[in-house]
Amino acid sequence: MQRSWMILLLAACSAAALAQAATVEHTFNVATLSWPGICQPGNISITAVDGVPGPVIEANEGDTVVVHVINDSPHDITVHWHGIFQRGTPWADGPSMVTQCPICPGHRYTYRFNITGQEGTLWWHAHSYFLRTTVYGALIVKPRSGNAYPFPAPDEEKTVLLGEWWNAETVAPNALVADAYTINGSPGDSYSCETTAKRTEKFEVRGNSTYLLRIINAALNTAFFFKVAGHTFTVVAADASYTTRYETDVIVIAPGQTVDALMAADASPGRYYMAISSYQSADPLRPGSYNANITTPSWTASGGQQAPAPALPEMPEQNDTATANRFYTSLTALVRPGRRTVPLAVDTRMFVTIGLGLASCKPTETSCSSSAAQVPVATMNNQSFVLPTSMSMLDARYRNTPGGVYTRDFPDQPPVAFDYTNQTNRLLLGGVAAALLFPGEPSTKVRTLAYNATVEMVLQNTALVGRESHPMHLHGFNFFVLAQGFGNYDGGTAAAQFNLVNPQERNTIAVPTGGWAVIRFVADNPGMWFMHCHIDAHLSIGLAMVFELLLALALAILLVGPAADAATAKYTFTVGSMQINQLCSSTSIIAVNGQLPGPSIEVNEGDDVAVKVVNNSPYNITIHCRVGLTVWVLAGRIDRHGVLQLMTPWADGPSMVTQCPIQPSSSYTYRFSVPGQEGTLWWHAHSSFLRATVYGAFIIRPRRGNAYPFPEPDKEVPIVLGEWWNRNVVDVESDAILAGQLPTQSDAFTVNGKTGLLYQCANETFTAVVEPNTRVLLRVVNAGLNSHLFFKVAGHNFTVVAVDAGYTANLNTDTLVLAPGQTVDALVTTNAAPGSYYMAVLAHDTMSPLTFAASDTTTATAIFQYNGTSTNPPAMPTMPSSSDAGTANAFYFGLRGLGTPAVPSPVNVSMTIELGLGQLPCDASQTRCNGTAAAAAMNGVSFRLPSPETSLLGAHVNGVTGVFTADFPDGPPPSGTAMAVGTRLKKLSYNSVVEIVLQNPAAVPTENHPIHLHGFNFFVLAQGMGSFTPGSVAYNLVDPVARNTIAVPGGGWAVIRHVVLSLPPGPARAHGPGHGVSGGERDDTRHDAPYAAWGLGGSMRRAALRGRGGGSSSAGASPGPCPSPSPSPNPSSGTSRITAAGGIAVAKSARGEPQTVAQPSSAQGAHGYLYLQFRCWTWTESYGTPRLFLVGGMSISQLCMNSVIYTVNQQMPGPTIEVNEGDTLVVHVVNRSPYPVSVHWHGIFQLRSGWADGANMITQCPIQPSAKFTYVFNITGQEGTLWWHAHASMLRATIYGALIIKPRSGPRGYPFPKPYAEIPILLGEWWNKNVEDVEIDGLLTGLGPVMSDAFTINGFTGEQPSCRGAGAYQLEVEPGKTYLLRIINAAVNAELFFKVAGHAFTVVATDASYTNPYPTDVIVIAPGQTVDALMTASAAPGRYLMAAHAFESKTVANPPPFDNTTATAVVRYKGVPDYAPAAMPALPPYTDVVTAGRFYWSLTGLVRAGDPVVPRTVDHSLVVEFGLDQVPCAPEQIKCQGFAVVASMNRYSFLFPDKVSLLEAFFRGVPNVYSEDFPGAPPPVPAPRKVTSVRKVNFNDVVEVVLQSQEYSTALGTENHPIHLHGFNFFVLAQGLGRFDPSMKSKYNLVNPQVRNTIAVPAGGWAVIRFTADNPGMWFMHCHLDAHLPLGLAMVFEVLNGPAPNLLPPPPAGFPKCH
Repeated sequence: MQRSWMILLLAACSAAALAQAATVEHTFNVATLSWPGICQPGNISITAVDGVPGPVIEANEGDTVVVHVINDSPHDITVHWHGIFQRGTPWADGPSMVTQCPICPGHRYTYRFNITGQEGTLWWHAHSYFLRTTVYGALIVKPRSGNAYPFPAPDEEKTVLLGEWWNAETVAPNALVADAYTINGSPGDSYSCETTAKRTEKFEVRGNSTYLLRIINAALNTAFFFKVAGHTFTVVAADASYTTRYETDVIVIAPGQTVDALMAADASPGRYYMAISSYQSADPLRPGSYNANITTPSWTASGGQQAPAPALPEMPEQNDTATANRFYTSLTALVRPGRRTVPLAVDTRMFVTIGLGLASCKPTETSCSSSAAQVPVATMNNQSFVLPTSMSMLDARYRNTPGGVYTRDFPDQPPVAFDYTNQTNRLLLGGVAAALLFPGEPSTKVRTLAYNATVEMVLQNTALVGRESHPMHLHGFNFFVLAQGFGNYDGGTAAAQFNLVNPQERNTIAVPTGGWAVIRFVADNPGMWFMHCHIDAHLSIGLAMVFELLLALALAILLVGPAADAATAKYTFTVGSMQINQLCSSTSIIAVNGQLPGPSIEVNEGDDVAVKVVNNSPYNITIHCRVGLTVWVLAGRIDRHGVLQLMTPWADGPSMVTQCPIQPSSSYTYRFSVPGQEGTLWWHAHSSFLRATVYGAFIIRPRRGNAYPFPEPDKEVPIVLGEWWNRNVVDVESDAILAGQLPTQSDAFTVNGKTGLLYQCANETFTAVVEPNTRVLLRVVNAGLNSHLFFKVAGHNFTVVAVDAGYTANLNTDTLVLAPGQTVDALVTTNAAPGSYYMAVLAHDTMSPLTFAASDTTTATAIFQYNGTSTNPPAMPTMPSSSDAGTANAFYFGLRGLGTPAVPSPVNVSMTIELGLGQLPCDASQTRCNGTAAAAAMNGVSFRLPSPETSLLGAHVNGVTGVFTADFPDGPPPSGTAMAVGTRLKKLSYNSVVEIVLQNPAAVPTENHPIHLHGFNFFVLAQGMGSFTPGSVAYNLVDPVARNTIAVPGGGWAVIRHVVLSLPPGPARAHGPGHGVSGGERDDTRHDAPYAAWGLGGSMRRAALRGRGGGSSSAGASPGPCPSPSPSPNPSSGTSRITAAGGIAVAKSARGEPQTVAQPSSAQGAHGYLYLQFRCWTWTESYGTPRLFLVGGMSISQLCMNSVIYTVNQQMPGPTIEVNEGDTLVVHVVNRSPYPVSVHWHGIFQLRSGWADGANMITQCPIQPSAKFTYVFNITGQEGTLWWHAHASMLRATIYGALIIKPRSGPRGYPFPKPYAEIPILLGEWWNKNVEDVEIDGLLTGLGPVMSDAFTINGFTGEQPSCRGAGAYQLEVEPGKTYLLRIINAAVNAELFFKVAGHAFTVVATDASYTNPYPTDVIVIAPGQTVDALMTASAAPGRYLMAAHAFESKTVANPPPFDNTTATAVVRYKGVPDYAPAAMPALPPYTDVVTAGRFYWSLTGLVRAGDPVVPRTVDHSLVVEFGLDQVPCAPEQIKCQGFAVVASMNRYSFLFPDKVSLLEAFFRGVPNVYSEDFPGAPPPVPAPRKVTSVRKVNFNDVVEVVLQSQEYSTALGTENHPIHLHGFNFFVLAQGLGRFDPSMKSKYNLVNPQVRNTIAVPAGGWAVIRFTADNPGMWFMHCHLDAHLPLGLAMVFEVLNGPAPNLLPPPPAGFPKCH
């Protein structure tokens, strides 16, 4: 009996943490690999993705998966995502010629799809030819973040992929018998041949732990029995659908199926075989038709120790159909609330026979013995399926050209009925069965289904050519398995067996041998969906058919292309009509994605969000996502965040304020980020009354790894409260406007879109099922248009923990009160008696007098049900009276902030805004108005939106006049002043503190107005009744609550305060349709919809940026038109972000559309108000917090000479970039120099952002003159001093600057005493010539560049003998204070000694890695290195020079001249005059090797908990020998005299590619760009050779490199070489002089070695470094002496992709091209 094995070890192991991402991205390189055969010598060529099996994809439910497939194989390929529904993405399903044409060799394709409503184990595989033999892998979908499994959490999860193996490059269709079976690609030790003895998969487990085995049958043709000796299983899921728990000791699994099973490691500690053997269902079982080898397994004890042989499970017989059927039929579904149930009404019934037949040989079938011979054929309802050849079926449907591709005549039943499973009489039935035995020509037939039809299919096995089980797989759907049985299906008796309660849910059903199965599914997924036998030998001969879904709506969904990927969370909102039954009537409403409420957006703090809105409604639409600047506390830490959100005012959404609406049949994508915000917000339409039905929750959870500042809830339940009208809400609003009256009252309230049972005709109630004695977080949103609401849960109390996405101190209450637009997060403990309890919603009527307007007095209910209890009859809470202002005010006034940050002061702008209702004369358009119309105002101004030509934000940015006036009054008008109408804004200065008294009038009518401010949260300092009197009220300046919507009491007042930290306009409004993304213009308006339409609004205009035409650009940018950033309804349009960076205003598109960069040319201001004039140029961008680098010419006077150099932003050094660990950095580089340039971020890991590394021709082609490129990368796991510099030619002599990474928690996160101040000290090198000419001259002479003329400190040379009066950098210090000097050697070719007279240092970090404190009076620093050193100003007050000069390490007898100048700067104590004499430090001699060695070798790493440790196991041990040598002059070296200098590593002199960068060649598989033969040791060759060679290593390999300095030429000698490795830090294990001896390994520092990215290898000596290659990409290792780099002293590590998410993504948009 043939079996494959894995060994299970009961021992200790650690669980791996699983990463999550909203977008999971992989790159699959399908290539030909050399792979060891099984029981045959040598390797064979296979097609695979990084081995067998391929990479595991892990995602969470709700995630989007993006897989870039690059076909480097010789075969056409597609990839199918087995079991994924592909809702809205049928193009990504993958079956060749069904949904796509295959990816041809040398081509690529990106699959994008969302995984919603699915959890469990699925898989992916090739779906073309028989390639899935080796092209397959697991696809694991875990519950959405915060959700749990519906079974006990396992201690660890193991993926088990079962496969088949052929010792052949490709599997022939007639090669049915595999050479071996495999588990996770390994055959195990049951095959009696030496080649497999060590190829056994082993699982190491801990005793008494529980493991979730995710078992996948990836075999082509074979079902398996699966067992583990001495253990049993609890099946909890099949085909990614949860099951009721099923106990078994054997698992049976057909090809294509998956099973999730818990296994307890509860046997005696030892070794146990995990085994598979084939289940052969064919009847009769033909000898030789399967792999029946019987072998004795061998095993290898853990750690090489011999131990008793592993226990072997007793396997069923191969044809044990009874065991197989028992397993298949015993599974039932786990029914959970809110999950799919069996549809009872059937629309389409099909009876489909499946089985094998015979056909005559065709001339093309050369394997037939003769033309009279017969070959097997497979059919469904006597139709043998053949794939089309000219066009995929989905493409034909898309183009509406099915002719010649497929026909729509697949039958619903076989042509005749007969005794389907009777083998003995199959040819004796009057020729009927014989006719079926020989079907006609193969055809391509589909069954067309109506959208949303319920389909029931009987799958009947036939015995025309034997009987066997067929695993039938349906793409695009799960189906319910209602029943299974043997023999012929009898509808009369079988229907009684149907399981309509908890049938198993599958995507692949093993139809019993000689039997039948009944499945049922809902055809709710438009597309072309393949149904076929998952035995590939049967698929290839026709056992398949296709379902086609048709309907106009379905086709529209089908044809929507995939939306652009967001950085983190991507949603598509399709706004359209939806019919809904509510309150005894059927009403057509406008909704999103056919849902009421619409879909919830769920993200984590810091995520980016992209929402594509497709407007299929007849109305103009905008969407407002209520996300704004928040002041908040996270885990006891006070932070003020929200900066990124300030840059996306265009995404705010209020119609005609920040955007023009999206027109019908148009689309638009909103893009924004949510940093600094946690809690519950929401989104809604912000045009007309549409937000009555167009709304949904927006939930922001803490950043991954962070926790709530309250006890973790066991469950979270969004509760979205709404209002309902029994008519079109647009008509409700239109009628009110025409009549000049308030809108009619609503007909009902809703909870999550349902009215509850207390209304007439109510038939739907939202039910929240909870577990007893747990903690539930209710996220309550008032999405009602016009009503304040009381909310209660009978028998339960609340603990309020947040409002408006701002944390609060705990407030215990039994009643929540929410104004329209507000949100409340409240914990509920389920400690009542088990049962059902009503959640109830009642309006809080704040109008005074109540007779002024009618209100909705109904009560909406939902059910809070304890699991396992009945819903009847729920207990009803006692609700407050509708006019209970006392309860409401007690709630509103009782809220306090949680650790609120300091309230901003002093106040720059004080305003009093009176909110009022009144009347205005009827407008001419109000045709039903009777004399006067209802109106509302702020400070007597009734706000009017601008005309449709432009939005307020567009007018503001583009300087369009006549749209608004900036004269909104700071206080109410005198009593009796008539109400005015206008679009009047309040102009505010950037960073000003604004305090507003919001005053409701005491006169009637009055009511509580919920005022919502877009773009900000504000502090609520005080609230009260009556008229506000300044000075009479004590403000809460200690812990005020932060909100974005304040319910101003009827007849009362509220005081709010905020800081204007946002740029151009976004509204502050009383929430009519509209809520809170930070925006530009603010219009303060009510959150009650009636008054938004009637003008209760003012607009506060922030004038931090004011666009004006004309002006001049100081940077010399070419002028051009400033395009309007106002959004376009065109689907390709994106949103813009506005930010100020280094004095440059940047408008940038989150999608990469052309936007503007505006540079201020002049500025004038009063009280901080800044008017900027702009000149503009366009560019393309992505996302993040931007810096702008303008590379261009700059005049400078240095060493008494005037020079033109090339710098960034006219600075030398360039701008210092300061970030915090964890930040994402975005730098726009615009090249206005005449030279190609790239920028390297020296020391940044560039994890999964290798395209941003900046190494010229290694990771990118340079940015050409007049071109631009944006570098985007995240900085995680690094703190300290790094730097950036040009990485093309010698331009880094002047193009460089500091990159400082502070701890995430700020300076208090340093592992040393917090310094008083931090000072960057950049040491540089200066030439009195153009450095490009210096380099070119060095190449022409063959000797390298001439020596520099001076060194610099922060760009200044200091006093020099050659030029008296040269400028010097000066640092003022205070006595007794400690300063952190961040020292960077940015010199091109010189190591440097650095000292400060009279002062000593304590080194605390090097190369952005902390060290143990090292006291010294001298710093030694090689080019590229950084040192962080504390220096205390402890000397006598005076002036002291800091000085730097060269450390010259060359070992030749007559060294060439070097720059022996000394750069100086001044340390001046505070109060000491500038003319006081300055003490000069005694620098070491230039050649002081001892001092240099002492410094370099004395440093040790500071080991902290959680820091990386030295890996002990090494996968690659390299010896890299390097040095300089002499070679004959090359013809192009026209100034060369006799010889030229060359540099090499292991005698390979690096040659830069010239047509494509190495990284792009690696990613795209471009041939002949580089070789992978860089030697691991110096080869015995006499001379170096110019090559582009790399060293290939696998992901996560540990690499140890002995760097050996070698003298190849006595004339050139040796010297210190600072070797820099891109993409990694490394451990410096040892250093020494002379030749490295392997015996020195015993002296390795494996405990606390220093961590570096640049190591100064001693002249004629060596250094040993070790690193883990955990960063896919092409990583340069080179000498950081720029004189040596172009000579060839470099090599490259090629690090292959790892498992997700450790994959190299595609190059970013706008990636530079080579010219």
